[in-house]
Amino acid sequence: MSERVVAILSADDDEVRLIGFGEYVGDDYPPGEIGDYLRLVKHPNPKIVLEDGSVVWGFQCWWHAADDFNAFVAGRRVVQAAVPPESAEVLAFFGADNTAGSRDSEESHG
Repeated sequence: MSERVVAILSADDDEVRLIGFGEYVGDDYPPGEIGDYLRLVKHPNPKIVLEDGSVVWGFQCWWHAADDFNAFVAGRRVVQAAVPPESAEVLAFFGADNTAGSRDSEESHG
């Protein structure tokens, strides 16, 4: 059963960084190292299919019912944000070993 949701990258007192609207389609395992780790610990992640067909995962955003979006914004400026890539920091948070070949390792460490 899907549910209409909004995916938000972040928000502060002045601005809401909106990834987009879409459908929560259930919990699943994302591709890549994070998905491998989540399978290992048997912890699927919320999967959201955005209106443009792209996918954002629960670990990449804050998400909630789309009906509540206007109340959440409460007069703040809304700016479009991109779906964040798997980063070295996210992989480290999940405990995944990303020291060999992560596309973000070199960027993150100089």
